[in-house]
Amino acid sequence: MENEIIKVNYENDRPTVSAKSLYDFLEVETPFHKWFPRMAEYGFSDWTDYAKLPGQKRQTNNPRNPWTEFTDYQLTLEMAEELCMIQCTKRGKQARQYFIGIEKRWNDPDVLMVHALGTELCAM
Repeated sequence: MENEIIKVNYENDRPTVSAKSLYDFLEVETPFHKWFPRMAEYGFSDWTDYAKLPGQKRQTNNPRNPWTEFTDYQLTLEMAEELCMIQCTKRGKQARQYFIGIEKRWNDPDVLMVHALGTELCAM
């Protein structure tokens, strides 16, 4: 398996990625809370291309407020690929190629049979 540059979630019927993880990898300068809604306006549909996750928490460096809550979304690989193209950066191209490789492996006939049988993937 190639190096995992962005964690992929295989828990559902198709692979997904965190919008926040993609955003961090792409090194987007616009704040996430502004960037994602703007990206979603490119014709993506809630519950088809992405799903809002319940309140997420992460640690901060602030001793008075050691945790902060933020919004994240699970994206289909198709949406993630399109967002990478929209960014027009080397990191966007790198992430897009990574997602294309994951999709090829996911859609491999042998792997599709594993999905159909409901057995776990050993070495995806």
